[in-house]
Amino acid sequence: MYIPDIQLRIACNITRQVLLTVSLGLVALLMGCSSSGGGAPYTPRDNEYPVVSEFSITPPNNGWRAGACQIQLRATDNVAVASVVARINGPDSSGDAVPLSLTPGSGGLYQGSGTVPANSNSNGQVNTYYVTAWAQDKAGNSTPVASSLTLSVPAPDGPVPPPEW
Repeated sequence: MYIPDIQLRIACNITRQVLLTVSLGLVALLMGCSSSGGGAPYTPRDNEYPVVSEFSITPPNNGWRAGACQIQLRATDNVAVASVVARINGPDSSGDAVPLSLTPGSGGLYQGSGTVPANSNSNGQVNTYYVTAWAQDKAGNSTPVASSLTLSVPAPDGPVPPPEW
């Protein structure tokens, strides 16, 4: 014997409806969050931002010539981290973004390598670079305050030699 479904819609607010479905003696109460009522259960929005910790850099060990520096940090989120980026800003505030990659099985350890330019100052001035990092989760929340470290590149002892080809 076939028993047809009976649906009753009761408006709770302009944007919420409760759908009461009675089918074969079973009762299900579902809440939707759309103007059309929908049947999907309410899912709260992820409002928590990722956390960046254990941020460190390994500076190039090449004197005034500088070179590659290793960037490492741990990023965690209550749902999932989508991306982690570091930026190396030079003395003139220009900079390059360095995407960091998740190390598999590391519990949220991200690593990457960025390039620090050579210091060609002939006046003995040290170049200071600021390395900042932040994380973003899948909901679009970003670390509100980027972590920041400094990195110094010494000036050459004498005139800068021409590049070696």
